[in-house]
Amino acid sequence: MKKRTKESLFAGAFLGSLAVLFFLRFGLSPEYIKVMGFSCILVAVGLIDFETYEIPDAFHVAAMGWWLLFHLIQGDSFFFGLVQGVVDGLWISASLFVFTLIGDKLAQKETMGGGDIKLFFVTGMYLGWEVNLLNLIISCVIGILFGLLTGKSKISFGPAIGISTCFCMLCGEFLVEQYLKLFW
Repeated sequence: MKKRTKESLFAGAFLGSLAVLFFLRFGLSPEYIKVMGFSCILVAVGLIDFETYEIPDAFHVAAMGWWLLFHLIQGDSFFFGLVQGVVDGLWISASLFVFTLIGDKLAQKETMGGGDIKLFFVTGMYLGWEVNLLNLIISCVIGILFGLLTGKSKISFGPAIGISTCFCMLCGEFLVEQYLKLFW
């Protein structure tokens, strides 16, 4: 069986599983359609990044457009919601950008691609900054596991971000709430 076929089978099984899990979590609702659409974009990002080590900007634009569409459908204040989405996206992505610049200088090579940083901006819009911080941590763990399992020194981070984001859409808010209850 060709490698590309195995990836396609995995992607199909992953999306099918997500469809069931998201339905159990959200029911047949606008939120279900929103997270399923975003998951499809994330799977496409993962497949392309896995093969090319690049995330085309068209996927970031599509994901932001999908977020904006559902933000408008839910009837939220356009200006406030847009500002909140941008702020949530910037918390992690701006920090990553600064750390990446420092890491690039210290390592004298690219430590993280710009597409990954932009993807964390988009995931912040969907998840909020608190859950996106959890998303970053889980993505790093998954990325490290990918690196260890494949033995490669350079990994595609997009698939790890996609898997982690889907996990966080399912139960990230709950996990963050439980963690914060430990301290308040």
